[in-house]
Amino acid sequence: MRSCPMFTLIVIEDEYWTRELIKQFVHDSNLGIQIIGEEENGEDGFSLIRERKPDIVITDMNMPHMNGVELLKKLEQHHPEIKLIVLSGHDDFVYTKQAIRSGVIEYLLKPLDKESLKQALLACLVRITKERTGRAASSIIVLPSDVLNIVVQHKRNVRTFVNLGNSDAIRQALTECFEQLKSKIEENSYQWWRIYQEFLKELEECMSLAGTEMKEAFEDDRLLHGEQARPMTGAEAHEKLTTLYDIALGHIDALRKAKKKIDLKEIQQYINVHYKEPISLEKLAVRFYVSKEYLSKAYKSQIGENIMDNITRLRMEAAKEAILDGRLPINHIATSVGYSDASYFHKVFKKYYGMSPLALREK
Repeated sequence: MRSCPMFTLIVIEDEYWTRELIKQFVHDSNLGIQIIGEEENGEDGFSLIRERKPDIVITDMNMPHMNGVELLKKLEQHHPEIKLIVLSGHDDFVYTKQAIRSGVIEYLLKPLDKESLKQALLACLVRITKERTGRAASSIIVLPSDVLNIVVQHKRNVRTFVNLGNSDAIRQALTECFEQLKSKIEENSYQWWRIYQEFLKELEECMSLAGTEMKEAFEDDRLLHGEQARPMTGAEAHEKLTTLYDIALGHIDALRKAKKKIDLKEIQQYINVHYKEPISLEKLAVRFYVSKEYLSKAYKSQIGENIMDNITRLRMEAAKEAILDGRLPINHIATSVGYSDASYFHKVFKKYYGMSPLALREK
């Protein structure tokens, strides 16, 4: 099922077959763009634009009644917010000069090819989305399912190696990922930028899990926020990510070395605040820069209770209180105390209290 259109487009082109080709290309792009009108000349096209106010206009330059140069001047004056893609059968200097002055996104020469038009449309959507939301949205840059599967798998591997502090394994995982993707993506494409953003977001989550932030590791803020959505090569994305992960891992390693000894009071305070979240022994170990084996042993030795038993106890006590209160559905209570699987919550609760949540409520 195709998603509901988020963006609108008008085509102004005097050649019937070119209009049909554009419509087919736009449909095949699956970018959420709806064509809301078409005209054969600039004069009628301008009237249609004023009436329907599209997000994007694709226009030919050489048309009857009002040519592309005149149309661009009018749009620049009356509708500067509309994103423009210009088509021409000639690489004409006059046309090109006016296109640049009018803020045209792309100047495409005929005969038109599908990939060039798709990249031009993506450039328009990136600018529109940034203007609407205040930031560039990578969600509009679609990755094919086979590409996305490769990215997801290697993101998972990279996260594991960050937690282990293994920089060589991280570099190897990134290299393997980009080698597998090389034959599936155009060399200079917005899709490489989207993949770059996916791994950047993964790095941010890894650093948050380690109890630090990206801005603490990177003195040059441009490394993180200077990247506007743009076509990027795989080699460039790979090189940038390798550098970023190296710097981040060095920062995390320095924090671990600066941590002289385990602070169980600090850890318990963290558990008391976050026990309703999906925390685990491994996540706690990463956050407090110790091995999970050492954390488990030290906690049991000093607190007298296994760390996961402590988390379970806090969850069960909170669940019991909510069940006896009687206002919330039991499945909602399960979610609120950290159990996404309601049946597993029922099993743990019955084992802990010797009765089901419903039996306790009805008691």
